[in-house]
Amino acid sequence: VAVSAGAACHSDSITVSPILQAMHVPLDYAMGTLRVSGGWGLTPQQVMEAGVTVAAAALPLLPSVSGSAPVCQMVEEGQEVKLTHFTQGQGCACKLRPLALERVLRKVSASSVHDPNILVGNNTADDACVYDMGDGTAVVATVDFFTPVCDDPYTFGMISASNALSDVYAMASTPLFALAIVGFPSTRLPESALAQILQGGTDKCQEAGIAVVGGHTVESPEPLFGLCVFGRAPLSDIRRNVGVSQGDWLVLTKPLGVGVLSTAIKKGLTEGGASQTACDTMAALNLYAAEVVAGPQHKDNVTALTDVTGFGLSGHLLEMLGEAEEGSDTLAAVLHWDSLPLIPEAVTALRTYGNQVVPGGTDNNREWLRQRGAAPALCPSGPLCPTHTEILAVDAQTSGGLLIAVKGKAEADALVSALSAKEGVPCACVIGRVVSKAEADTLHKGDSTRLVLAHSSVAGEV
Repeated sequence: VAVSAGAACHSDSITVSPILQAMHVPLDYAMGTLRVSGGWGLTPQQVMEAGVTVAAAALPLLPSVSGSAPVCQMVEEGQEVKLTHFTQGQGCACKLRPLALERVLRKVSASSVHDPNILVGNNTADDACVYDMGDGTAVVATVDFFTPVCDDPYTFGMISASNALSDVYAMASTPLFALAIVGFPSTRLPESALAQILQGGTDKCQEAGIAVVGGHTVESPEPLFGLCVFGRAPLSDIRRNVGVSQGDWLVLTKPLGVGVLSTAIKKGLTEGGASQTACDTMAALNLYAAEVVAGPQHKDNVTALTDVTGFGLSGHLLEMLGEAEEGSDTLAAVLHWDSLPLIPEAVTALRTYGNQVVPGGTDNNREWLRQRGAAPALCPSGPLCPTHTEILAVDAQTSGGLLIAVKGKAEADALVSALSAKEGVPCACVIGRVVSKAEADTLHKGDSTRLVLAHSSVAGEV
């Protein structure tokens, strides 16, 4: 492969190519182009190697990605694989921006097919769809996939599977089986990496008591992995992400901060066991928390249920308050910022590096909430919420915990006690309560809002 900064017949010239001028290429771009030529014996593998070499040299010169991990690499069998070097986004933080997704969906006509057996569709952005089988039971189905959030292929497979399974648990249902969804750059990564990803997903499904019975693969420039999961539940057991009432208390089962921490890890700004902490948190199944929630002494006290993923705690809480329903703006929530479970390494990263470790998905969440008039507002009374906690309240999570609305403080405390005693549940905390908008505005003492961050010592004064 021969590479030059101009045509071969003008190799000693620095003037712009007349061919590029005829193509109306802007001067700044025309002067920055490369001419690449190949011979008869050129192979596809050599083309790929040349492209990777040129791109790797050019990438550090781009100010928009300067200092970030390269995405133009090739790894041979036997070499160490670092999956985050092959993707721009990470995990659920690479979701399409909420505002962009809303614009797109507004342009899509609703289906004219009316099936009365569809109990939960896409009208409330719920975690999964629910189909009434007519015998007192329902089928629950969901799909989720994303790009690598960690370097190790096996761990990525486990995390992605855990994240997809979580949507079924968030409907208070039991998974039945799963299908795999795979995108893989086979010319840049060895087949053994894909085998490890699939093995991680299979093993996590085995922990959940189900099999991966098939799937679909495509060639893609970035690694992608996820599952389509099917589950079932008695109709009376199904819980949705809406249905809360004033006075409900909120419980969370995983700490916040994996979005920030994963970004810090990718940029090499962490030390020690930060990577293991993030991976352990994301790979933990919500199965064990869901088993407690479904217990006979707790399930009737649960009014709404969801899991915290790409839209962050605040985004998913806004959905739980009924953001899409008429008259729903009468409800708001007060989050006790001092009760929020936070990953210590994420707090340290934010205090040390600030916005350098805030992922794009988190920034998108803040903008989406701001335009909804629901960005978490700070209560001026009592101790003021630290900046790092304010950020982590909107941080884009991957495979986050269950967010549970419970009627009654005593009932919420009893649920937390049961969750804390259950092996496999990362944490269990009462983090706030559902209030009227009038109460939230009184606490905030400012513009109208639907989410308030207040210290627990003053949150009950209203």
